[in-house]
Amino acid sequence: MSKIKVFLGGYINYTNAQNLNCRDVARFLDKDRFDVFTLSLYSGNLSKIDINGVRVFNCFYPYRISVYFGYLWGIWNADVVYLPKNECLRFNSVILKILNKQCFMSIEGVYNDEYISFAKKRKINPFARILSYSYADRLYPITRFVGEFMHHKYDLKIEDEILYLGCDVSFFKNNKEISELGDILMIGNALKEKGVDEYLYLANKFKDLTFHIVGAGHDLDDKEELFLKYSNVIYHGVLGQSELNQLFLQVDLHILLSKTEGFPKVVIEAAAARIPSILYGHYGASEWLLNGQDCFIIDNINQVVDKLQFLQENPKELKKLSKNANHSSKQFSWDKQIKHWEKILIKESKK
Repeated sequence: MSKIKVFLGGYINYTNAQNLNCRDVARFLDKDRFDVFTLSLYSGNLSKIDINGVRVFNCFYPYRISVYFGYLWGIWNADVVYLPKNECLRFNSVILKILNKQCFMSIEGVYNDEYISFAKKRKINPFARILSYSYADRLYPITRFVGEFMHHKYDLKIEDEILYLGCDVSFFKNNKEISELGDILMIGNALKEKGVDEYLYLANKFKDLTFHIVGAGHDLDDKEELFLKYSNVIYHGVLGQSELNQLFLQVDLHILLSKTEGFPKVVIEAAAARIPSILYGHYGASEWLLNGQDCFIIDNINQVVDKLQFLQENPKELKKLSKNANHSSKQFSWDKQIKHWEKILIKESKK
């Protein structure tokens, strides 16, 4: 039986949600059944993948030219084409048509009013990503909530199968015990969109706690001066997974104040490291988390304040959340989730 050739259209050596997902799928697919083709960047910040059955096209300098060669190479070789990124779509659609091949995409977020507002402030077409879905032959949501939201709001045709993201939970595993609330963490690249203003509001209100920020911070004005105002805020910039894992050993709680997510994998990574999260419920977090058991799902910043005060006064509740979060993370282990990805890829190969 010949192997199924899969092209994963992400840069597996560069930190980004879609890229990291392609990296993990490339790692965990059964190489006895699949040959994997994917991309890397000459300027990537992650280590190379060197696995039998995974072939990588390095997009050399200048990237604006080489990226087209990379996509052509991947599509040419593939039986199944997965395009998670919003780039080169017109070029790719032409190549797909010429080669008589199809592709699928994953819908990874809810493009709600908050997202549209942020996009307009950043002078980005808020509907560009939604329009890009028209290039795909099939769309798979990463949660049921995401699929139903995008279907009803934008009349997109969505597949019934849910393409949940996985997490390498064993990588983040540790044996630490949380005794009390001391260090809090926020992670995100578009920090304004991720709710950094509300996060800094919390830092100002809880001066006895330390607030860590990991991310690019490119959308913060005068960030150096800004962080000097907060003696209890530590800005780490962008961290690789190993560096982030080391920081997890120091942190007691993760807070995500974005309202425009889909399935923020960082919540699962933190949970695998025994760190529970406080996060908004605007994108259906209750579908895969249990409020009050392995996390706190909130509606507004005042509720976050209440939960932090509660956890300070009740350290046993924090320990309970930590234990349950770690247990819940295991259902999203790639050992389990990759089986469904393989099922979808086999289905797609027969289209």
